Amino acid sequence: MKKINKTLLGLTLGLLVVTSCSDIDSLNQNEKAFEKPIAEALMSSAQKSYANQLTIMDVNSNIFRYLSQHWTNIYAIGNRETKYNFSRDIGGSLFGDTYVTVLQDLNNSRKLIEASTALTTTEIAEKQNKIAIIDIQIANTYLFLVDCFGDVPYTEALQENNYNPKYDDAKSIYLAMGAKLTNAINKLDVTNNSFAKEDLIYNGNVAKWKQFANSIRLKAGLHLHDVAPMEAKALIEASASGAIASNANNAELKYFDNGEKSKNPNYLLNSGSQEFVPTKLFVDELNAKTDPRADKYLDPTSKIGANYAGAVYAADGDYTDYSHFTTTFNNPTYAAVIFDYAETCFLLADAKDKGYAITGTTQDWYNKGITASMESWGVATADITTYLAKPSVAFTSAIGINGEAVNATQKIAYQLWLSYGNRGFEAWTEYRRLDYPKLQAPANAEQEAGNKVPVRLFYSRSDISTNNANYQAAANKIGGDKLTTKIFWDKF
Repeated sequence: MKKINKTLLGLTLGLLVVTSCSDIDSLNQNEKAFEKPIAEALMSSAQKSYANQLTIMDVNSNIFRYLSQHWTNIYAIGNRETKYNFSRDIGGSLFGDTYVTVLQDLNNSRKLIEASTALTTTEIAEKQNKIAIIDIQIANTYLFLVDCFGDVPYTEALQENNYNPKYDDAKSIYLAMGAKLTNAINKLDVTNNSFAKEDLIYNGNVAKWKQFANSIRLKAGLHLHDVAPMEAKALIEASASGAIASNANNAELKYFDNGEKSKNPNYLLNSGSQEFVPTKLFVDELNAKTDPRADKYLDPTSKIGANYAGAVYAADGDYTDYSHFTTTFNNPTYAAVIFDYAETCFLLADAKDKGYAITGTTQDWYNKGITASMESWGVATADITTYLAKPSVAFTSAIGINGEAVNATQKIAYQLWLSYGNRGFEAWTEYRRLDYPKLQAPANAEQEAGNKVPVRLFYSRSDISTNNANYQAAANKIGGDKLTTKIFWDKF
C-alpha cells in the first residue's frame, strides 16, 4: 500500500487531470476534453477504470470467469490461473488499480465538487446530486474490495502522508457502506439534474442512479444476512421497492468505437484469441434444458455436430474441439454490465425466500429474473415462455446441476449462475454466498487452494514488504492471507 500511496502522492492534481481528461477525450467523443470540468473528467475516468476491471478477461488482473467456472483456458502454457496459480500477483494488480484509478479519482472528484460554488437553489440541488452519485460509486467500490479480500484499508486509505494505512474490519466497512448508500439515496433529488454525458453509465439520470443504489444496498443487505441480521433486514426492506425495475435501467458503461481507449478492453486484448472457451459444466447445463441463451452466449457456427461442446475446466485442449463464445463479447462497443434487472430479481427472490418483507412471491421474482436475463439477450418471448414451462425449470419442480434435486435457494442460485455467463466477479461472489452450484476444484489445482475453488484473493505483495505490520495484522485477523480464508459474510 505504501507503493500505491506514493504513486498517488507523486501525482499532482494537474497530472491527474491530464490523465483523466486524456481518457475522456475518446470516451465521450469530444476532441476538446481538456475544456471539461476537472471533477467530471475524474469521475468519468473512475467509471471507465472500474468497468474495465469487471469486464476485461485478463489473466493478470481478472480471473473471475475462471473462479465461477463459466470460462476456461485450454492453452497449456497460459492456463495456470485455471489451476489457481496466482503467481502473477493478480490480487496486487486489482488492489492497486482499484485504489489508484477508481477510488482516488472519485475522491478527488468529490472534493472538487464540494469546493465548487453553488448559488441558486437549482445549482445546490445539482451539486448535492453529483456528490450522492459519487458516494454511490465509492460505496460500491469498497464493497467490491471487501468481497475480494476481506479486511482492506478504508479509514486511512488515500490519506496524504500516510504511507502505511491500517486495514479496517470488513464487516465494519460493509455497515459503513450501507449507511453511505442510504444517505446518498435520501439525498438524490430526481427533479433536478446532475452530471451530463460525462456520466458514462446513466448520462446523469438521477432516477436511474437511485435505482442502482437500491440494488447495491439490497445485495449488501443479503450479504449481511448471516452475520448482522438486524442491519440486513433494514437494508433489504428499505431497498426492495426502489431497486432496478427493468432492463432499461441496467447499470452499464458504454464503450465507443472511435479510439483504442474508448473500446471494450476485450476487443483490444482478446480479439482473435484461441485460448478461452466455455466450460463443459456451463455448456452441458445450457444444453440439458435447451436454454435459448445458448445461441446468445455462444457462437452458433461453432457447434460440434448438432450440439455445443465445452471443455473440461483447467484441461489443455485444441480450440477446434470446442464451441466458442459469441463474438459479441469482443465487440468494441459491447457495454460493461455493472448491475442489471435480472440480478435484482434473483436477489429479491432470495430475499423473499429468506422471509423478508418483499412484495410478490419467490416464484414471481424467480420467473422475472429468468425473463429479464433472456430479454436482455434478445431471446424471443415465445422461447422464454417455453423455457419457463419446462418441468426442469419451473420453480416448483426445477432441478439443478446434472439434474440433481435442489431446494429453493439452490434453484435461485442455479438460475442466477446461468444468467452470469459473462460476469465472473458477480458469479463468483454469489456462488460463495449461496454455496451453489457446487463447483469443484480441478485435480491439478495448486495446493494453496486446498482442493477447493478459492474464496478470496491474496493481498497485494507490495504490502508484505512496504506495509508489513498492518498487512500481518490484517492477515492474522481474517485467518490468514489464503485462498481458503472466507470473507466475513461467507459463513457456511
